[in-house]
Amino acid sequence: MSEINISAYQLQITKKEDFLKQSDELLDDFPRKGFVIFPERFLLDTIGEDEDRDIFQFLKDLSQRVTLIAGSLLVRENDRIYNRSYVFHLGKTVGYQDKIVPFSRERGRITPGRTIKIFSSEKLCFAVPVCYDLDFPFFSKLSAVHGARFIFNPSLIRRDFHEEWHQYMITRALENRISLVSVNSTTDIFNGDSIYVETYEEDEGVRIRKTIMGRNKKKTFKFSLGNISDKFMQRIAEDPGVYSFPVKKIFY
Repeated sequence: MSEINISAYQLQITKKEDFLKQSDELLDDFPRKGFVIFPERFLLDTIGEDEDRDIFQFLKDLSQRVTLIAGSLLVRENDRIYNRSYVFHLGKTVGYQDKIVPFSRERGRITPGRTIKIFSSEKLCFAVPVCYDLDFPFFSKLSAVHGARFIFNPSLIRRDFHEEWHQYMITRALENRISLVSVNSTTDIFNGDSIYVETYEEDEGVRIRKTIMGRNKKKTFKFSLGNISDKFMQRIAEDPGVYSFPVKKIFY
């Protein structure tokens, strides 16, 4: 089975005006195929779809040849603020995932999401838990049960919690027989170290390969759906866990 390119960008956190000033540089450097993911809340500003059309148009422009998981943004909608990850594909908006479990200082400010979205195309079926959502088993488990084979996790993780963060990511991949990438910012307080975890079969068991990005601005990984298909289905059948949460599937 052919490989899929997964490109992670550890963007610095910046104001929207400064982000747009990087447009030519980003467009010139952007991949021509595969999937691309940014970190959580890579813009300092709270934005709205109507008043910040330039941001959304630029993100659509970046996705002309790829599927872009545009990290997450603080989005104002009907007097509420959501921590929202948009998915763009070939210049169009496919949908979005709202963060379900606000973390610490987000509580009381961020309106939680209520539905897990599963994004499905001919190339890949995936889910987009935002940062803290992946600390809990329910999101990755329900995503896998509904067909997700890969998880894109936009994150912002302080530099002194990287060991614990990586452990969560390895556990979620291994317990569900899926692969994932969790992408952090290289802004000093966070310091990068994004992690890619791929599961594969060996001697009737399952192992992992992990890659940590350090402070590199960008890295592309090769993912193959064929690595673990039998073990993926076996794990779903074996797991007696019961989870209740609404799930919506988005085909594009």
